[in-house]
Amino acid sequence: MKDELKEEIVSRWTEIFSSLKRGDDVSLGKRLRTEGLMEAASIIGIWDKEDQYSEMQSIHRDVYGVDIEN
Repeated sequence: MKDELKEEIVSRWTEIFSSLKRGDDVSLGKRLRTEGLMEAASIIGIWDKEDQYSEMQSIHRDVYGVDIEN
């Protein structure tokens, strides 16, 4: 379950960032559900928030070429 949850979260953020880069709309619900999965992964102890943020930064960098803060 651990790997599947991580893979799903990574897949969702990749899809969200890629869609936004193309100019497509991404529903607030989709983003909130993804954040909910992240929170659940943290609560059950399989992926801490710092590592999640690092992965999200990496995905954002891959899609946009810059960090989230830029």
